[in-house]
Amino acid sequence: MKDTPVHLFLTTELFHPDLPGGLMRFFRYGPGLKERGVTPHVITLRHRPELRDEDEANGILIHRLDPPDSAPGELQRAWLLRQALRRAREVRRQEGAAVLQPGILSHTMTPSLAGARMRGIGCVHNISIAPETALKTGGIARLRQRLRMGWMCAPVSRFVFLSHQLRRQYQQRWPLRAAQIQVIPNGVDLGRFHPSADAAERAELRARHGLGGGQKIALFVGGIMARKGVDILLRAWDQVLAEHPDAVLLVLGSRGGRVSHERAGFKDELAEYLRQMDELRARCAAPESIRFLGEAANPAPYYRMADVFAFPSRREGLPNVVLEAMASALPCLVARFDGMPQNGEEFGHADRHFHALSHEPGEWAARLARILRDDQDGPRRKMGALAREWIESHHNLPTILDQWSRLYREAAGQR
Repeated sequence: MKDTPVHLFLTTELFHPDLPGGLMRFFRYGPGLKERGVTPHVITLRHRPELRDEDEANGILIHRLDPPDSAPGELQRAWLLRQALRRAREVRRQEGAAVLQPGILSHTMTPSLAGARMRGIGCVHNISIAPETALKTGGIARLRQRLRMGWMCAPVSRFVFLSHQLRRQYQQRWPLRAAQIQVIPNGVDLGRFHPSADAAERAELRARHGLGGGQKIALFVGGIMARKGVDILLRAWDQVLAEHPDAVLLVLGSRGGRVSHERAGFKDELAEYLRQMDELRARCAAPESIRFLGEAANPAPYYRMADVFAFPSRREGLPNVVLEAMASALPCLVARFDGMPQNGEEFGHADRHFHALSHEPGEWAARLARILRDDQDGPRRKMGALAREWIESHHNLPTILDQWSRLYREAAGQR
């Protein structure tokens, strides 16, 4: 089995060229997995008419399908899994190894997953964000929840969590066996995300965006939506400007427009949130100091030219943007979001590798003003250097890819 190529079939309703957060990580892993003998396939829906049936991007084979009209929502995802299973069975018939990876797991998939397991086709499910629903506290209600989830979880070979905190949260809700559980954190490309070479490079990067070499720059990277907490930064910003009148807040991320933003309910919610953000910016003492830059194909230069990274999110898993900022030796302020790793786990140690804050705008204002007050060669530089060392030791991309390739091989050998 060790020398047998493994074919991995990920199912998701949306994929390249539109890549929501967790899928962006999978997309980046494509070449590394292929180098390690794992051929990644994605079975997805054609969400744009001009997209081809069969495609390849970043080492990933993409199969786009037009779903039957009678398969909306959860049934649509189960239908995609059946199409992936059909391809996986063909691989098995040719003496190959195959693994399924449903992007979202549901009860309607259980018969297909059970059938796959009987045929020697493993199943891996990656959990990348804290659960949205509260933990049931009543004894009977909680027991019912665990029994219901147990039937869904039983055929899955491995549940892969990005952090130990996510593992703890889901173990409280789902009856997982110890053999099913694995924690693999996000990997960071240290060649792509690294500190600026010197002051001259920082000055050049800033000049490209019309920023002065001595200006104070706070950076946020992520989608502009309520969950990400951009409103907290905007409410805090006037207090930051009171001490640092030339400071600039760069907000790097989408303002809607993705296919994933069009789903029922969320589209209107997002539009209202964006309207509120525009109002908060307009009421700021210096609206021009808050710059919404949209998405960037390559955020690495922004990390290298900033003074501090601010991430006030409310619910996450293990956000790549924080790890990328740390790899860039940028001091990070991170809200204690739902799903936050415990001290000493994936982010390192609070007040050594990063600063942990509440969601109160006043605390953010005080901490931002203070860290921007520090001399570039003082505490900011020291924290950035320690953060970089932590990422090198715990999140180096080749090491993480080795873990994933081993896991896929193990899952492919299970029955």
